[in-house]
Amino acid sequence: MPLASAPSVRVLVVDDSAIYRKIVRDIVASIPGVVVVGLARDGMDAIDQIELHNPDLITLDVEMPGVSGLVVLREIRRRGLTTKAIMVSSLTQDGARATMQALEEGAFDFVTKPVGNRPMESAQILRSLLAEKIEAFKVNKQFSRVNTALAAMSAKYTTPKAELASVAAPEVATVKGRRTGCYAAVGIGISTGGPDALRQFLPLLPESFPLPIVIVQHMPAFFTKTLADSLNSKCKLHVKEAEPNDLVEPGKVLIAPGGLHLRLYSVGTKVRAQLTQDAPEQGCRPSVDVLFRSMAQTYGSETLAMIMTGMGCDGTDGIRLIKKVGGSVIAQDSASCVVYGMPRVPTEEGLVDCVAPLNKLAAELCAFAGEPVLA
Repeated sequence: MPLASAPSVRVLVVDDSAIYRKIVRDIVASIPGVVVVGLARDGMDAIDQIELHNPDLITLDVEMPGVSGLVVLREIRRRGLTTKAIMVSSLTQDGARATMQALEEGAFDFVTKPVGNRPMESAQILRSLLAEKIEAFKVNKQFSRVNTALAAMSAKYTTPKAELASVAAPEVATVKGRRTGCYAAVGIGISTGGPDALRQFLPLLPESFPLPIVIVQHMPAFFTKTLADSLNSKCKLHVKEAEPNDLVEPGKVLIAPGGLHLRLYSVGTKVRAQLTQDAPEQGCRPSVDVLFRSMAQTYGSETLAMIMTGMGCDGTDGIRLIKKVGGSVIAQDSASCVVYGMPRVPTEEGLVDCVAPLNKLAAELCAFAGEPVLA
């Protein structure tokens, strides 16, 4: 069934600063496929205008006096509205904490306000950041439309066509092959939609999980430590932002710091973390490819990789190398990804040993690791 071309994304700009409202409005309006439907000067105004305009997306200042961005998100959810939010956050520890809360409250993603640049440079940086996040939102929205159309088609037939069944969201994992209990460490690559996915997935792992876990989540500085602290409060394993020379050992989850690559290297019988400011790869620092390559070199066939929700293809090259040395790969399925980008190419290339929905990833990881499978 041919699908209509994707409509414009309708955006409401919310900020308590008149100057910043204009800056963001002009930036958003310049992005192809985007229409600005209104401006809101504070949280209460935002709630009223969301009801009036029913935008697809809002750019929402995290920190506003009175009705904050967090309250706006809670009100959107309370009223059952479909509008999503991209938070606009300050690059500070307080801004990071508030942004993490916003992601927990259902925000789609966030950008940080550029600092230390000339006004023109700052506007260009912010435009690049917002364009990337809005593109991710458009991909997510289009994928949702496709799934809705396929579900409608499926409902019309007693026996859905094979191609419809292959796209339908699986409730169980699809496993091509599983080597059990022969791994030394787990590497996870994740981006758009990652904080919420990690919050659903990591707390399900038991305290007895036998392998160290190392994560690259695409985020700026400040935000990865806040994410690690938040996850640590919810998980049975110890979660922390990686520091130079951290031991990679069972019971520990290391998250690459924003703005730094994370590599693993052997020192005698131990494996430690190395942080570098080498050039970004795939436009990313930290990069999943950098982590996965170092794991393939350090652990060889004992590498277990997981690739999860995210825009782009960071991680694919590293997965090719992991498979070349005999390691294994688990991928999040398309239906449960916020953006089905990073897992897509490895899955389509047949590099993935298991494809699982988000709510089954912990059980599959335990099965691969030789830990009793979770219920």
